[in-house]
Amino acid sequence: MLNLPFLTRFFAATILIAGACAPTAGTENAQERTPPAEPYNIVLIVADDLGVNDVGYNGNPAIATPRLDALATHGAVFRNAYASSPVCATSRAGLLTGVYQQRFGMESNPSPRRLAARTVLDDPGAEMAPEVLGDPPHEERGLPPEAVTIAERLKDAGYKTAHIGKWHLGSADGYTPNDQGYDEFYGFLGGASMFAERDDPDVVGAQLEWNGLDNFLWERLSYSLQRNGESQPERPYQTDAFGAAARDFISKAGGAPFFLSIAFNAPHNPLQAPKDLVAQQPEALPHRNRVYYAMIESLDRNIGVVMDELERTGLRDRTIVIVTSDNGGAAYIRIDDVNSPFRGFKANFWEGGVRVPLVVDVPGAAPADVDEPVSLLDLAPMIFNAAGVEAERLDGHSPLAATAGPRTLAWRNNTLSAVRRGDWKLIRDAKRDRNWLYNLKKDPEEHHNLAETRPDMVAKLTAEYERATADWPTKPAWGPTYYLPVHADPVENPIEAENDDWTYWPG
Repeated sequence: MLNLPFLTRFFAATILIAGACAPTAGTENAQERTPPAEPYNIVLIVADDLGVNDVGYNGNPAIATPRLDALATHGAVFRNAYASSPVCATSRAGLLTGVYQQRFGMESNPSPRRLAARTVLDDPGAEMAPEVLGDPPHEERGLPPEAVTIAERLKDAGYKTAHIGKWHLGSADGYTPNDQGYDEFYGFLGGASMFAERDDPDVVGAQLEWNGLDNFLWERLSYSLQRNGESQPERPYQTDAFGAAARDFISKAGGAPFFLSIAFNAPHNPLQAPKDLVAQQPEALPHRNRVYYAMIESLDRNIGVVMDELERTGLRDRTIVIVTSDNGGAAYIRIDDVNSPFRGFKANFWEGGVRVPLVVDVPGAAPADVDEPVSLLDLAPMIFNAAGVEAERLDGHSPLAATAGPRTLAWRNNTLSAVRRGDWKLIRDAKRDRNWLYNLKKDPEEHHNLAETRPDMVAKLTAEYERATADWPTKPAWGPTYYLPVHADPVENPIEAENDDWTYWPG
């Protein structure tokens, strides 16, 4: 039996091949819709390390995101949206394919060992992982050529395709955006770039001296920008550059439908923001907060650039706009409420690490608040449905195929894993031989670990995890370069914290 309330909300929110499936008798609010005369355009906007509390529509009074808030008001807001990984590259691999990234051997970010060494130097409790002979070179640690992306499938269906912004899925031949289905690429291939030159008079920076990753970036990172493999000489503030490039692509799109993925690198560190937006932040705030909030407001301003161009070109009425983040906010920026009210941060599996903002705005669809758990893996089948494209062997679940009963979501990053089934969630750190068990219905903020008092549920979820991951490769394509303690709560030293709620991140 179909889960009718779930179908109703999701159907009304997304149209999903509008008219191809008439509303089910007895459901409320579902409407039969006529598909547009031409296929839907798709704009997929992915922020970098944007926490669930980093957006105005979730009630954070410190951050102004009026353009995103407008999309949330008119579209579907998914309150229980999960990334398939709590870090950048692995999450993006799943998002852009609709397939668990573990199937491609991706379980760690492609971190160079010199970055790992700097992290271990500066971060208490971190340790280097042994170097593994036979691991691929750094430029091949990404989405392999045999992976089939959303862009490849849509390009085959006649869509124009472009990727703007961060890639982080490999830089070798066969691994770049132009190799993976995108006609156009404008951005950078690595995991981070300076947003502007360090001496740019119109940009304000904030270094996080306590963090090894941030120190490494400020010491060694360059400003990187290319177009289709050719380095670009200009040095604009990157969030603005990506908004402008998206606007230009839309303006020249012509009659063919398009798939445009915009991977803003904000608000990932290094923290740099336009001086005018920093000046608008309350002076009483710590400097890093002012810069961080300004980065998010710049991101929102450029979401507005994209939306305004869709309106100007008359394409808004046949363009689906999706806004999300690759993972939760990071602990190391020391802005404690980025994932509020949830515990956890980027690089662990408490809700704050994997719960992400997700707004889907479909022209003409009724606004919706969706509480059922969804995965960013679900975006691929949703996009294919909206485009009328058939795709097999996806791990995401099209809402039109939703079935009764609880859903299983599984995560694995080397020695760290998690599984959610219905209201229950289990986190396991094999390196520490520790389990954390939560009933998310009764304890959504994960304060009460029931692993010792409910061994029956630990065993049940362990079996469910093993079932869900049975066809995943047992060995990743490359191993971690370091192990980093990441705490569930804001602390300066996870190892010396009073409680024991921290896990090693195999980075």
